[in-house]
Amino acid sequence: FVKGSVNVHSSTGFVNITAAIGTVNVSGDVNIDDQLIVDRNMGIGTTNPFSLLHLYENNVEIDSGLIIEQDDTGDAVLQLLLTGTQCWVVGIDNSDSDKFKIAHSHDLNSDVDLTIDITGQVGIGTTSPASQLNVLETTAATNTVQNTVIVEATSSGTPASGFGTSVLFQAEDDSNGATTPIGAIGGVWISAAAGTKHGGLIFGTRDGAINDWTDAGFEKMRIENLGDVGFGTIDPTEDLHVNQSSRAA
Repeated sequence: FVKGSVNVHSSTGFVNITAAIGTVNVSGDVNIDDQLIVDRNMGIGTTNPFSLLHLYENNVEIDSGLIIEQDDTGDAVLQLLLTGTQCWVVGIDNSDSDKFKIAHSHDLNSDVDLTIDITGQVGIGTTSPASQLNVLETTAATNTVQNTVIVEATSSGTPASGFGTSVLFQAEDDSNGATTPIGAIGGVWISAAAGTKHGGLIFGTRDGAINDWTDAGFEKMRIENLGDVGFGTIDPTEDLHVNQSSRAA
């Protein structure tokens, strides 16, 4: 057990610390000007590390933790490596406006999958997001529609006609409070039977307290699997089916 500051210098470039009982405890500062090799678990702030590197704190600070700092033109990064297979790198790209990036490569200059700029805009597939969320798919296809974003729903029961998923649009109203629903676009099963699966698109808009798919009257338009379009009806039977009673008010 060493109590106080420890300064270690090595002309060979390596420092090896071993202990007969398998544990070396140091209380205080440790300054090493070259490489430190530890062949067992290492704990910082704890004498009982559970992994190769275990950091422990017990305080009320909000700006503590692990810091990776870069003081030159390089990037501040953390690399995750499967030997001989795959590397992922996470960090700040010093040469690209200090953007936070995640890349499936050895650096932040190629194969970037996610980017967050300093204004909070997020890019997936692009390193230059132009909105809060900018998704870009790069493909060799020239005449097919790409599934750039997939929205899914699963059920613990057995899905049936009417089960689906949607994208809900919300905005703040004049009460300056929380955001509330405006409208939604969804996909719904017309038939969820395994042998005869048919889907449709549904469009809903808010009308006063009617602001969700569970509210009668929220759905305003539907396109079914055969192309029938319904306004004011959830069961269109013609190419264009308008339910006039829905406009009675």
